[in-house]
Amino acid sequence: MTIADRAVLVTGANRGIGQALVAEALRRGAGRVYAGTRQPLAHPDGRVTPLRLDATNTVQIQAAATWKELLALLDEGGPEELLRRVRAAEAVDPEGRQWPRTKRSDDATAVYLVLDVAASL
Repeated sequence: MTIADRAVLVTGANRGIGQALVAEALRRGAGRVYAGTRQPLAHPDGRVTPLRLDATNTVQIQAAATWKELLALLDEGGPEELLRRVRAAEAVDPEGRQWPRTKRSDDATAVYLVLDVAASL
């Protein structure tokens, strides 16, 4: 599978393997790289879109909707819309009573990958 001109999402993009994956995706011609990090990230390549993400923070997402609803939201609005809704839910519950947090920082993650299995057969 080629990633040229495709969108790629990498978590942990500010260091280690994640940082190397961002560099490799860019080298291979990715059209957009969504770079997920816990802290803000500045990247010199305009194809990189920084996202504040944490791959361990799924409690709020799972309690807010069914998987079918989440997949429909990701399909229609992408990771940005899902993260916007998670942050909106957290904003109305600053103490974390309804939506418990595992961390104090504002972070979330969304990975949505659609494989066209029929095309590869």
